[in-house]
Amino acid sequence: MAGQVGVDTDGTVPAGVRAQARIVWRNIDTLLAAASMSADDIVSLTTYVVASAAGEGLAEAMAERDVYMAGRLVASTLLTVPALVRPEFLIEIVVIAAR
Repeated sequence: MAGQVGVDTDGTVPAGVRAQARIVWRNIDTLLAAASMSADDIVSLTTYVVASAAGEGLAEAMAERDVYMAGRLVASTLLTVPALVRPEFLIEIVVIAAR
């Protein structure tokens, strides 16, 4: 699925990588469910974290990934980038799921 960012259902974007990552994973879960899929079907993921939010943000992004993936081992790439499409976005996750 295309890159998911931390926009809540009411359109708000919380501050901080961890809060945004939680929303991203919730949104990914919703989209997977709509396709009759789950985290078990994820085969690859790429996470982009804004460099200015890196450092502590990288650990937070990985911690939230680990909570959601719950021990599932998939190809995973974590990259820092100078910015995302909107300045308030600190994390974006791209997931490939297959059966």
